[in-house]
Amino acid sequence: MRLGEATGLEWKSVDFDNSMIYVNTNLVTTMAIEEDGTVKGRYPRFHYPKTEMGKRKIPMTQRAREFLLIEKERDNAIKALYKSKEGFEYLVFVSWLNTPIYDDTIRRSLSKLTQELRKIDPNFPNVSPHILRHTFATRCVENGMNIKTLQKLLGHTNFKTTMYIYSHTTDDVLYEELKKFEHRNERKAVSENWAKTEPAKVLEARMCLKYIHFKNRISGHLNKSMCLLNSEYMGLFFCLKILVIIGLCAYHLYKDY
Repeated sequence: MRLGEATGLEWKSVDFDNSMIYVNTNLVTTMAIEEDGTVKGRYPRFHYPKTEMGKRKIPMTQRAREFLLIEKERDNAIKALYKSKEGFEYLVFVSWLNTPIYDDTIRRSLSKLTQELRKIDPNFPNVSPHILRHTFATRCVENGMNIKTLQKLLGHTNFKTTMYIYSHTTDDVLYEELKKFEHRNERKAVSENWAKTEPAKVLEARMCLKYIHFKNRISGHLNKSMCLLNSEYMGLFFCLKILVIIGLCAYHLYKDY
């Protein structure tokens, strides 16, 4: 959601039963200026989207639902102490005095938070409501969200605006995808080249020699025994000879590996 859409969200647009948020208002601030140019003050007002893309519904995640339920309890406690500003009785997010929250209040709070975080990490980047919205969109792209679905969630009228986010994925994602490609090719090359290496050739030669050696030994012993038997048993012992050769060869070939 845009900042004005969040600060202008009303409880009647939050459907807990169907876990859906309906975006149809935008809170903006108008400055009251005297004829001599002095600023008299400012006052909030609702701005209603003129396009169908501006009016949209956003499914609630489980975390968002839990947060809004907590905010509902806070809102009830504040409204029990302070009267709402006329025309803004159903705002979801209000100050401790039950007044609308202005956009510059959010920006100042994020700026203070950023300054505190920079005491821990001097390189901590700037944070703004727009950056948070852009970050959400980028994470959606990284996790494979359909581009048209993302356009509806963000409320972009122009498809090119969504495509701009899509085409600017983070450097980390690009790096990780290239590493996956590189690793996949390395494994393929190792598999294809193993049979061409010297260890593979030596192993293959040893296995062939063992097979021939044991085959000849067993064949010789069985041939001598077969000569002593009557011809009626020749067929039976011929089959037995083959089975014994196969079994012994398999045992001697793989017992060392």
